[in-house]
Amino acid sequence: MRFVHTDDFFKAMAQARVDNSVEHAFRSFPYPNLLILDDLGLRRLTAQQPADLDELILNRHRSSSFVITSTGPWTNDSASSTTPSWATTL
Repeated sequence: MRFVHTDDFFKAMAQARVDNSVEHAFRSFPYPNLLILDDLGLRRLTAQQPADLDELILNRHRSSSFVITSTGPWTNDSASSTTPSWATTL
């Protein structure tokens, strides 16, 4: 099992882009039997972060368990929606 704060995952991926180790960084996340990604949605995502999250999900698909947690105050009311734009695409 591996517990990762979402900010830490995105920081690791940003650093991996800087030092050209993206492939190695992604390989380190799929291996635990259970990956818990905590507090997704507390901050607005950059342009690259949804792609990183998508790649992580695709790498883990059908090979291991994955849990995403969030404590965001989201609503479905379009007039006062605080739902992040990426939430409907996951």
